[in-house]
Amino acid sequence: MVGSEERMREPERGSMSPLAFVALLQLLSLPPLASGNWLNPSVLQKDSPHCYDIPVPFPFGINGTGTFRPGFAITCSNTQGNPAMLSFGANLQFQLLNISLEAHTRCLSGYVRIVGRAITWFCYNTTTGEDVPFRLPIDLKGTPFTFSDTMNKFTAIGCDAMAMIQGSGPHNYTGGCVSFCATRDSVINGSCSGVGCCQAPVPRGLQSLKLNFSSIRTMTGSKKDTSGTCSKAFIVDKDWFKFSTEDLVPNDNDDNRPVVLEWSIGNQTCEEVQRRKPPDYACVDEHSWCYNSGNGIGYRCNCSQGYTGNPYVPGGCGDIDECNDPRMNNCVWRCINKEGDFDCICPPGSSGDGRKQGSGCRKVALLEIGLGKLFPAAIKLIS
Repeated sequence: MVGSEERMREPERGSMSPLAFVALLQLLSLPPLASGNWLNPSVLQKDSPHCYDIPVPFPFGINGTGTFRPGFAITCSNTQGNPAMLSFGANLQFQLLNISLEAHTRCLSGYVRIVGRAITWFCYNTTTGEDVPFRLPIDLKGTPFTFSDTMNKFTAIGCDAMAMIQGSGPHNYTGGCVSFCATRDSVINGSCSGVGCCQAPVPRGLQSLKLNFSSIRTMTGSKKDTSGTCSKAFIVDKDWFKFSTEDLVPNDNDDNRPVVLEWSIGNQTCEEVQRRKPPDYACVDEHSWCYNSGNGIGYRCNCSQGYTGNPYVPGGCGDIDECNDPRMNNCVWRCINKEGDFDCICPPGSSGDGRKQGSGCRKVALLEIGLGKLFPAAIKLIS
């Protein structure tokens, strides 16, 4: 039994326990708060908080309750039915669908998928005989996001439209496509090849854009399209969009479409940020590495080969057990997992690298050596 004199005494009022003093020193050692609620990632947990069913991993965080880097705040309402929102300033928010942190095997990217309304359209007013334009752009200037050039398509819909996409700033760009059809009956569902629907690439690094229309019939001196169809232009997730003839009909409810945004950290390259070693360097896990963003702005982090998880949090990259993954285990006989890698072992009596795509495992020929075969002359003399 521990004597009463050996027990820890309760701190007197007004005094500070040693544990509290250590905690205070840790807080004082952190860098000052930036805009948002950014803190040193060393105080973060590896498990991501959730906004409803959407994981929100660092550098993202839930506004008001979580920790995040500036520009990565997610608004999560406690009211049931309200979706998670990605905030671009105080007055601009978009519904968040999902967040991607780590790069895929052949595609280094970090992205978010939102419900966006980057759209321009005009409809012919049969009463006034005029085209009625409408524009609702998304401006990403001042944010860590750009429109993904690999996962989006610039899309135009209409029977009389030459749609143009124009980028401003350092990524000055002009491109577009032409959509034409004589009647709605000539349009084919699912086909976006110029008849009622056309698509063009999204330029890399695009943050601010203008979508404009020109009438083909007006340019050629032909009669205007008065069929009641609308011409629209927008940026959309290329894997989501499937063209339908119903898209030609005016509908105020179809403006919301998934848009993929790429994100990056800061505005410096890996070489620049690693040379300066700033306290807010993002690739903090020991098994992580830095790579330059493909859109020309900032950098991103990825777990090293053989690891997976969140490279933006200490201890966030965990070892991959390749032996338990049929897609990664290419051993012929036995797989032995090790930190960051794995080994293939051949059975006794065989040799090779043990891999299906390598030399595999080959049986070693056993040499049957007899005394008579080695020394035939000596045996003959003895006899």
